[in-house]
Amino acid sequence: RRERRGAHLRLDRGRIAGMVLISDFDDFYQRAAALFRADPARVRYVVKYRHCDGSVVFKVTSDETCVSFASVEASDLKKLEQLNLLFLSNAG
Repeated sequence: RRERRGAHLRLDRGRIAGMVLISDFDDFYQRAAALFRADPARVRYVVKYRHCDGSVVFKVTSDETCVSFASVEASDLKKLEQLNLLFLSNAG
C-alpha cells in the first residue's frame, strides 16, 4: 500500500520538516507578532491548505527563526484573518 502524497505532515509528532510546531494558535500568534515587530522587512508568512487531507499549516519565518502552527480542523482557517491583519495593518 502506497502512502499518500504529503504523508510527511504528521501533526501528532510536533514537527514538520525540521520546524517546531506550536500546538496553541494564541501562542503561535504571539510569537509571530514578536518576530514581525523585531524585523518587519524580513518576516514573511505562508499558509498551506491541503484539501485532500483537510490540513492547514501557518508558517512565519525571518530565515533565522521559524514558527508554525498546523491543524486539521476546518474552523482554524478562520484564524487566517488574524494573521492577515497582523501583517497587512502594519505594512507600509
